[in-house]
Amino acid sequence: MSHVARILMLVGLVSVLSGGLQPAEAQVSDKVSLMLKLSIDPSVGGTAIGAASGAVNGVPVSIQETSWTDTHSKESPLFEAGVGIRAGRLVEVLGLFNYGRAGATGNAIGEIGGVPLQASFDNYQFWGMEGGVRLRGASGVGPYAAFTGGFRHVSDMQVRLVANTSVTQVTAYQASTVPSVSLGGGMLWGDAGFAMGFEVGLRYAGSPAGPAGQSVESAPGAGARWSLPVGIVLRF
Repeated sequence: MSHVARILMLVGLVSVLSGGLQPAEAQVSDKVSLMLKLSIDPSVGGTAIGAASGAVNGVPVSIQETSWTDTHSKESPLFEAGVGIRAGRLVEVLGLFNYGRAGATGNAIGEIGGVPLQASFDNYQFWGMEGGVRLRGASGVGPYAAFTGGFRHVSDMQVRLVANTSVTQVTAYQASTVPSVSLGGGMLWGDAGFAMGFEVGLRYAGSPAGPAGQSVESAPGAGARWSLPVGIVLRF
């Protein structure tokens, strides 16, 4: 076989192999995508402190119900990263990791011995993992809706109680793992290789454990939080 014939055969083989690989690569990129989400996640509901009454060292204490919107309404960044696996023409299975916090503000929460009681919380900090589905267009861009559920680990949260010049620090919530659920929707612009857009959602996180042996018993259900993440989405 001449050198020319060998070269022609080699070129033909390379062409066949490269032609066979391209559809496979496109199929992988079409089936698996990476996602990044950067959002603000302000509190929009849920009870941070339940209405309660009792006594501390024989001194009567009265606490009014206070929402997370009142206690944690400052800076609230939320970071999410994860993967989407195409499971059908219009469905993706999602796996997400998230990390965020909500900044705390000081509030009047009641009275102790007839004196106004002010509370200053630590930030609400957490990390978590969720899985779910995303309903999308056949091309992967355009409008979509997503539902996820999983867990969130909320850090220990201290609160400083101030009455006149007296300052006492106590545990508001112990570090806890709680259930979390999210429902959202958005819009993506781009193509299979890269797309960006925005997403708006509604999130629920369960109540962390309260401190053991506390003298003032709070109302049941206190601690569950609702938030409204709004941000940008990048998909690769």
